[in-house]
Amino acid sequence: MRSLFGALILGCALGALIFFAPMGQQQPRDKGSSYNSQRKIVRDPAGRIYVAYTKPVNTLSQVFVQISEDQGATWRDLAQVSPPTGDATTPMLAIDSRQNLHVFWTQYVQNVRQIFYAPIEQGKARPAQALTAGPAYNGFPSVALDSQDRIHLVWYGLDEGVYQIWYSRKDKDGWSVPLKLSTGFPDSVNPTVATDGQDNVHAAWYQLTHGVYQIFYRRYDARSGQWGPQRSLGRTDTNALSPSIAVDTRGRVHLVWEQQDDAKRFQIAYAALDTENVIPPILWLTSGDLHATDPSVALDPQGRIYVFYAKRDGQIYLRRFDGSAWRAEERLTRSGRNEYPSARWSFYHNPLTGINAKIDYIWTEELRDGSSQTRYGAVAIP
Repeated sequence: MRSLFGALILGCALGALIFFAPMGQQQPRDKGSSYNSQRKIVRDPAGRIYVAYTKPVNTLSQVFVQISEDQGATWRDLAQVSPPTGDATTPMLAIDSRQNLHVFWTQYVQNVRQIFYAPIEQGKARPAQALTAGPAYNGFPSVALDSQDRIHLVWYGLDEGVYQIWYSRKDKDGWSVPLKLSTGFPDSVNPTVATDGQDNVHAAWYQLTHGVYQIFYRRYDARSGQWGPQRSLGRTDTNALSPSIAVDTRGRVHLVWEQQDDAKRFQIAYAALDTENVIPPILWLTSGDLHATDPSVALDPQGRIYVFYAKRDGQIYLRRFDGSAWRAEERLTRSGRNEYPSARWSFYHNPLTGINAKIDYIWTEELRDGSSQTRYGAVAIP
């Protein structure tokens, strides 16, 4: 196996063993691990780790999937999934019960961005498919699989001059007709999605309302086959952006996002939805003078919560709920300029025991020469 990235670096952050390995370089316009509403890293039961990210090929940003077969120490390209016909960005990665990979991304087609999809079956990438078309923008795909390996896709796209959230499902009969999830004017953007143990679908995004962005949520009930109403997580006077979602085994929805405090500094906010029609209280996970942004949430089998995020000081941080209380903030990086963490989580096909008992994550590190690299880390589950 050809090693792309050199030696594994071992570190320790407040008692948590952290593994680091760089994964590849790209120009500053292409953030290999952005954005936090998407999942970009998966594992299979054998402990192989797969990551979707972007890097430049000639003058174009392209989407690649890489694989590590030694717990993140070395990496190699598994496939370039995007065709070299236009810039490709914002990749999303999922894995099904047969260990097939499903890669989604945004790519320019005649100067308009569209959603693309390519499965990787038995290690071989299938031809890319354009899932959207036409003169209007479509981008930022986010995906979750259910117990039957059906793919639930959300994204945002233009609808009569307004960005709205769209949904489509892939089953044995193919892709369903896109359904508009968001309502209102003006824009709804950057959706995130998860499924639960009953195959219900949970989607969240942020939407401009009364002059500020707010977090909105909708739930698909698998039993009735209907989407519930769009609901706000509570109107505030400051902007709330960039949600990330996970659902535990009891069906409790865990949401994190970035929101401005009274001083207009962005902080990380958390809420848990126990009852669909009750607005949950918000817990602030950060405070202080530094902006905190781009949170990514993950859960382990014991119900512990892990929230990764970046701060204006250029470092990646972690807050975790250990089952009884939120622990103090942990700093995961020590140098450089780091941003856009993305953690491994899905309700199905997400091994977290034995060799896989780690919360994997990636992030982007900007280098002194103006380029950047995608890096990998893992936090051991207690």
